[in-house]
Amino acid sequence: MTTNGNPQQLTCRVNARANSCEGCGQMALITLEWYSQVLMAPAQLARITANPQSEQELAVGKEMFTLCLHCLRRERYIAAWDSVTKLPNWARVETQPGPGHTGVVGA
Repeated sequence: MTTNGNPQQLTCRVNARANSCEGCGQMALITLEWYSQVLMAPAQLARITANPQSEQELAVGKEMFTLCLHCLRRERYIAAWDSVTKLPNWARVETQPGPGHTGVVGA
C-alpha cells in the first residue's frame, strides 16, 4: 500500500474479535483488521530498541472490515481517536445489509 507516495507495510489480523452480528444476532462475524507499523522519529526508534515492546503496541489501526457469514451484512470501520480515554477506537463508517435483509434481529 502507498500513502502520498510512501510505501507502507500493513499487517492483517483475522477474527481478533468475538462479537455477534448487529443485523441477525448470530456469532458468525469474520473480521479483518489492518494495522500499520509507524515510527515517527529517530528518537522513538532509539526508545523502542532500548525498551522492546510487543508488535501490537507499535501498531496503528488503519481499517477494519466485518462480514457476517449468516446474513452477509458488511461493515467498514476506521480508527478514531477518543479524547476521553486518549486511545484509538474503531468507528463504523459504512454498513451494507446483506441480501434479503428484513430489518428484524434474529429473522
